[in-house]
Amino acid sequence: PGSYTLHLPTIFAASRVWVNGQLVSKRGVVGRDAAGTRYEWRSTDVPLVANGADIRVQVDVASYLHRRNGIEASPVLGTVEAMRSWGGLRWAQEMLFQVALTVLGAISLAIFLFRRSDRVSLFVALGCFGFIPSTMMLGYDNLLLMLMPDLGLRAMLALVDLFGTASVIFALAYAHTLFPAESPKRVFWALTGLVGL
Repeated sequence: PGSYTLHLPTIFAASRVWVNGQLVSKRGVVGRDAAGTRYEWRSTDVPLVANGADIRVQVDVASYLHRRNGIEASPVLGTVEAMRSWGGLRWAQEMLFQVALTVLGAISLAIFLFRRSDRVSLFVALGCFGFIPSTMMLGYDNLLLMLMPDLGLRAMLALVDLFGTASVIFALAYAHTLFPAESPKRVFWALTGLVGL
């Protein structure tokens, strides 16, 4: 018996959580078809109060709008105090990652602006800045959706695909520019073309 928190990681669909038949959380609109469904890619913290009896938790997922379905990461259950500490640690890790990408990108961009011939620094900067939107959506919680709650599914998928692909291409360009002798141009362009597909 006691108070607990159930953390459901980001579900790439619309979802509802029921506890003992009572709706306690809703992300997006769970419809019966694609037209009636609206996604909200967010994680969920569900409060649970145990008194010694069984607790029935039901998660409804409506994933009509793309091929992914179900819950892809394991839920986490713990006491309220333990989950508060765990959640704080996860948020700190998320923020540290975002700050590290931003600082590394800014320093690399500053180096390029003062030394325009250093294309390696430019590719590092573009790779870091391009990776930020994807990591904001795919981390502990969807930070981008928290900042822009009206962002639709197509826009989010486009951002993940475009910025994620661009980051990989800039990483390839970084390696190719840094090690030109070891990186044949044909191989570089072939890999870039494959990533772009």
